[in-house]
Amino acid sequence: MWTLALALNNTITEFETNISLSDLAYEAGNMPNRNETFRMENFTYQNDVVMETMFKHLEDTDFLGVSGDVTFNEVGIRRVTQYLILQFRKNSSKRIVNEEIGVWSTNASLVYTKNSTEETTWPFGIPYDGVSVVIVINTVHASLTSIMIIFSTVGILFSVACLVFNFYFRNQT
Repeated sequence: MWTLALALNNTITEFETNISLSDLAYEAGNMPNRNETFRMENFTYQNDVVMETMFKHLEDTDFLGVSGDVTFNEVGIRRVTQYLILQFRKNSSKRIVNEEIGVWSTNASLVYTKNSTEETTWPFGIPYDGVSVVIVINTVHASLTSIMIIFSTVGILFSVACLVFNFYFRNQT
């Protein structure tokens, strides 16, 4: 989203400041009057001038996003970016240090560095990418359930007996 917003904003700014682009839009048949400035409100999907200008600004887009550098090549595909993979480990003196274990790029898999392998990096297997859900079924022992049923039955019978007693002796003072 940020990329499209930046490219669109730069395209609008260029059309407002560059009069020759308005001439190109007029020649492409997207403007009725040569003397007016081209605005994005006049945009149609048949307008190659806007598309080419927007792709030019998309190619010039370069900012640091959440997933790393955001840049694009001349056809609008995101450029290959490499990511350094670090892992907290205990070293020989039992101190926790941040060690480099590999490099990952958008067009290849993880390349391990510094004598790291999948077995040494993740001895219990590669961690699950997401939230782990563990379903635990808790049960109650049958004898405890029986005792609770007996107590609740006795309590219900006692409350019914009290209700009958109150109903029977309601007129007595």
